[in-house]
Amino acid sequence: HLGALQLADLVNGTLVYAGRVGTGFNEELLKELHGLLDPIVRNDPLCAGPVYAPGDEPLKSEQIPETSTTIWTDAVHVCEVRYREFTPDGLLRHSTFVRLRNDKSPHECER
Repeated sequence: HLGALQLADLVNGTLVYAGRVGTGFNEELLKELHGLLDPIVRNDPLCAGPVYAPGDEPLKSEQIPETSTTIWTDAVHVCEVRYREFTPDGLLRHSTFVRLRNDKSPHECER
């Protein structure tokens, strides 16, 4: 069962963890995501830890969370999310899934 998607985007050409989105899914979409993600499962995340605001001390959330319970995939799919802001430690705040973006590639997801 999919509880949330872990997200990443590009920061200065590096894939960086950006938090997770756990709302905005319906049953049909969850089935579609399961079919898209199952074939590209990997053992570890491709992304670095989050980026935090210059001058701020790294916060506890700088590490990618839940690595033992997360099923990681290759970064080949793009989704659109709504969010309030990025936190000082570089994570999405109050994110909601909007849609898959089959018209975009991961290389276009620059912060």
